[in-house]
Formats: sequence, C-alpha cells, structure tokens
Amino acid sequence: MKFFQIKKKLNMILPNYYGIKTGEIFQINNDDFVVLLDGYSANFSPSQSIEFSIPSNECLVKFYSDVIKVNGQEVSFSLPKDVRYIQRRQYSRVEHSVPVEAVNINTTDKYVLATKNISGGGLKIISDKKFKVGCVFDVSFNVMENMKVKTLLKILRVEPNKLKENEYYLSGQFIEISEKDRFLIIQATFKRQLELKCKGINSTFDYG
Repeated sequence: MKFFQIKKKLNMILPNYYGIKTGEIFQINNDDFVVLLDGYSANFSPSQSIEFSIPSNECLVKFYSDVIKVNGQEVSFSLPKDVRYIQRRQYSRVEHSVPVEAVNINTTDKYVLATKNISGGGLKIISDKKFKVGCVFDVSFNVMENMKVKTLLKILRVEPNKLKENEYYLSGQFIEISEKDRFLIIQATFKRQLELKCKGINSTFDYG
C-alpha cells in the first residue's frame, strides 16, 4: 500500500462522531501499525473501531482499524483490510441545509446564508443577492455534531431560482481547505446520505 508509509499524516474520527484526532504513522509491523498522535490519547481504548483518512493529491484514502494498545501519545492499531479510494473528482454532494457565515474577501461584507447541497469539493448556497462569478468568500459552517469548518469558497456558477423571485443559487468550489476539514465534510455527507436513505429519499449527485 503506497499510501501507508512512516511519517504519513492521517485523520481519525472517533466512534459516534465524538471528535477527530490527527497524527502520523510512527511504526509499521507485520500485524499492526503505531500512530503518534498530535495530542493525548484519552479518547482511545482497546477494541474501538476507528475510521481513518489519509489525504493525497489524487484521492482520499479511507479505512477502519481497531485499537490494540494505548501508550500515551502512541496508539497501536490493526492493519487495515478494506481500503477505499475516493477520487477528488468523484466527491458526492447531497441535499443538506446548514447555516453559512460568509464574508466577501474583497468588500468584507458579511452575510448569513444557507446551503442547498454540500460536498467535499464545494457548496451550493441559496442567496437573495446576486453575486458575480469568481467572487470569493471566507465561509464557516458547522458539520459533524457542531464541528466548525472554515474555508475559502470561489463562486463558479450563479443561477436564478426559477420558482422564486429574487433568489439565486451560488455554486462554489473550495479553493483553500485543510484536509481535516475536508474529511469532516465528507463524513457529514456520508451521514446525511444514510439519513436520507433511511427516509427513502435519493438525494446524492456527482459534484460538478
């Protein structure tokens, strides 16, 4: 596994979306690997199943591993068996309404908007004001049990809502976002997809 290397940075999400931890691969053995956490390991205990993501330029690598041993900032995990590779161009977007605080980086004007859909690659926002294509916003919004994400969003497309006067859809792409925040957004879209699936609603699209 080329992505699995010493000093490789990774993200870990705790059970029940309790929190997220970061660290790097410290040691790789025949049956396990050791992660050196960026902080203390109080939230880890043996036999927990932890979800990992490892970012790369081409894709996001995702897998689950069980906690074997906890020793301060060093945590041993079982080697992953099933690994998923999510191509950046294949991020899914899902219908989801969350409040967004947006600041126009050119004018510093502030707005409180709402999303129409969300993905690991960007947002579609509902606005009563028409903005220019290419406009960049400093945005922040909550995902994953009130975990806040902050990023820059560049507007690529502006469309009027044909069913409502003076309302517009702003489709934007993240142009500056940490892999940790992208991971949180992807997790939020997966969770939302499951919620909609349980309700019998299919609301997943390829991000474009």
